[in-house]
Amino acid sequence: MKRILIVDDDNSYCKTIKAVLEDNYEVEIINNPLDYFIVIKNQKFDLYLIDLKMPEINGKQFIKIIEKNNDDTPIIVLTGCEDDSEEKDLLEYNISDYIRKTANLEVLVARINNAIKKGHKNKNIGFLYDEKEKIEIDLDNRLVKRNDKIIRLPFIEFELLCFLIKNKGTTFTREEILNRVWHEEYNYKELRTVDVHIQRLRNRLKIRSIVTIYGVGYRYNE
Repeated sequence: MKRILIVDDDNSYCKTIKAVLEDNYEVEIINNPLDYFIVIKNQKFDLYLIDLKMPEINGKQFIKIIEKNNDDTPIIVLTGCEDDSEEKDLLEYNISDYIRKTANLEVLVARINNAIKKGHKNKNIGFLYDEKEKIEIDLDNRLVKRNDKIIRLPFIEFELLCFLIKNKGTTFTREEILNRVWHEEYNYKELRTVDVHIQRLRNRLKIRSIVTIYGVGYRYNE
């Protein structure tokens, strides 16, 4: 059974939604967003329902926390606000949907079903190959093989490798890599992170195709 996590400080509303959903889904409620780190240690979810207006950490801040945790679980944002500007602002975030709490419960359930059907935001189907380095990447199952041997990569290194192989022959600055792989705006303090993960990829895979373009950034050679 698919699992949904509701994150909302309004416990009464949470219980109402849970009662509507629990015939078809396993539903868990947390009223404090910081409890997210506790529940995800032992559980995985197929959807997060997140209240936009929470007292200590608001919905937008919480979405950034989820993204920094490399969690690609689909997100639906709930709000009691009728201001259209809020919806406009949320279009900048990587969320599946935005629903007002005043919406009909049947509409809410339909949108939840749709978001879960679409699945995880970053899920890809297919394979990537580099014949020269004997690398095969199963995008759907997030598996990397080199010389037919499985190489275990952490989440961000997998994303970085896929990005570079998809863009063979193109030189990227560290700022561009940070923005397109980490989805973060340029911050000079974070640039060292790119260097560290590039070096780890080279060491784990024992490849020479990821080259340093001095004074510019990195390129995956064709």
